[in-house]
This record gives sequence, structure tokens and C-alpha cells, in this order.
Amino acid sequence: RLKKQMLTQEELNFLDSMEYAARIKPKSLFSWIYSKYRSHMVDGRRHLCILGRKFSYYKTERRGLSMHKRIRRWLSVYRVRHKSKIHVLFIAFSPAMWKVDALYRALTNNKRFSVDILVVPHMGESNIGARTGDYEKLKAFFDSKGYHYEEWTDIQGNSIHQHIPEKYDVLFYPQPYPEIVPHALDFPKHRKRLCVNCEYAFHSSNHNWAYNKPYQNLVWFDCYENEVTYRISCVEKNNRGINSVVTGLPIVDELSREDYISPWKEQSVPCKKIIWAPHWTINAENSILPCYSNFLEMADYMLSFAHSQKGKMQFAFKPHPRLRRELYQHSEWGKEKTDAYYAMW
Repeated sequence: RLKKQMLTQEELNFLDSMEYAARIKPKSLFSWIYSKYRSHMVDGRRHLCILGRKFSYYKTERRGLSMHKRIRRWLSVYRVRHKSKIHVLFIAFSPAMWKVDALYRALTNNKRFSVDILVVPHMGESNIGARTGDYEKLKAFFDSKGYHYEEWTDIQGNSIHQHIPEKYDVLFYPQPYPEIVPHALDFPKHRKRLCVNCEYAFHSSNHNWAYNKPYQNLVWFDCYENEVTYRISCVEKNNRGINSVVTGLPIVDELSREDYISPWKEQSVPCKKIIWAPHWTINAENSILPCYSNFLEMADYMLSFAHSQKGKMQFAFKPHPRLRRELYQHSEWGKEKTDAYYAMW
């Protein structure tokens, strides 16, 4: 709905005329809207509350979508909302990143939505053998849940013959990194669709790189877990967070289910519960990222500390899925030592 109290009568008349044009002039709609809209530009900036959201229009793309593309985005939203059946596609890379199960079930239970899953090999894994193995594990994961899914068979990620069918209106991406998806799934190729960034994990950094990717600035909705990260995005992103929304993460909804089973062990006396989740970046030489992980320094200490607090605290070892593979290749660890360490937890 439009927040009409925030608009002038002139702006209301303008929006009414846009809706009229969408009904009777579909072929020349863009040029018609652009000619009408130019008269509303004041000093290169103008705020209009369209579809309940306040957009800032700028002359350049430095702060996100240009004026032309914002108009196209508005038209896409308008057309999708008036469809009797909305087709939604979830892009999945690995079982560990599938954190939208609650959202997926909610949409499948709504008759207005047709929902599919696209199983995609993770291009961030350079080893083809490991990439193929992860891909097969992902398919087995969805098979175990009884979910229907579509397969992306191009393991190399360079095929020009595979593409997403035109029927899909909304795409959900679990990560904002272009290097992890096949070229045909890269976000710029699908900007005519409504793309949503719904990440698989809580933000653990307030650095610019975690909020200001081009994809995060240009998607339809960029979802955040709470008000704190939302406010950071408004500061760090080039578009000042005009597409940022606080939705919470769907994985948290699992905690409110009546049939939810806690993974923690029951104890007669309540105790603190600690999750240790080290990152995979342990070797800067083999990564485009710096060493965010302190696993090599803390591994022995954390294990001894957990043993010393037995009966007083509960510990869960929840490493990044890629950490095990990195440890296999580390000169001081290797497969045998890594598997033995993981088994101790």
C-alpha cells in the first residue's frame, strides 16, 4: 500500500497516472513514465513513497539503481503482485547453508506461490572432485527431506546452455558473492527478476565488505536479522540501506516450532551453553581472504577447556563446513589429525 499521507497531491496524481498507463499502454510504458517523471526531479533528488517503501532517486548509479532501473524495478513489482500465481526459486549451495526451510514450507503451503529449489554446485570450491562430492551430498540432503528440486548439471560452471526458466519471478540467494555461483546464475543476468538476499548466517562483522557488495546494493530486498545490523547497513552500503529490511532469519523460526527438539543434552542443573564456530580462513596464502580464523591458535586450548568444565558447561563444536577441507591440506594437520580432532567433540 502507498503511504499516501507522505505524498503531495501532485505526486499522488503522478502515481495514479502511472497505474493508468500500466493498464492501457504496456508497449510504450517505460518511455511514458520516464517523460512524466523527469518533471518531478528536483535538484537531482526526489523522495517518493512507492509500494510502502521510501526510495531516494539519484542521477548516478553510485548509490544503487539508476532512475531508469528503479522505474523498471517498480514495474516488475507491480506486474508480479498482480499475477495469480507467483513462481519462486530458492538457490541452494550446500546443506549447511540451507537455512530457509521455514520460509520454504510457508510458501509451499500458500496456494498463490509455486516454489522450487535449484541445487547448484558451489563454485567457491576449486577442487572439482570436492565440488562434485558436495553437490551429491546436497542432493542427498533434499532427498532425505522429501523435497523436489531441480538440478544444475554444469559442475564446471561455464556452460552457456543452462539457464533459469523465464517463469520464475522471485529468486532467493543465500550469499552475496558472485564467485560462488555459475556464470549463468550471476545476479546481473537476472536483474529483471525480483532477487532477495537472505543470508544463511548472522553477521559477525561490521566491516564494509560484509554489507556493501554490488549485489547487496541492487537486489529488491536485502534481509537482515535485527535492527543492529540493519542500522550498520544503512551506514556502510552505497545506497544507504534503501533496500534493507529487518525480517529476522528464517532459521530462527525453527526454535518456535512445537515439534522442535533441542540438540543440547538435558541436565538436572541449568548450565551455560557455548557454541564454538571457527571460520575456515586459516591460511591466507591459499585464500583471497585474510585469516579471520583463530582455530590453529585455539584448537588445543578449547578442547582442554571443555574437558575442564565438564558438568558445568555444555560445548558444541560447529566449525565452518570448509574448515575440515582446509585442515586436510594444512602441513601441520592433514586428514588423520583433523578427523581425530573432530571425533573428540
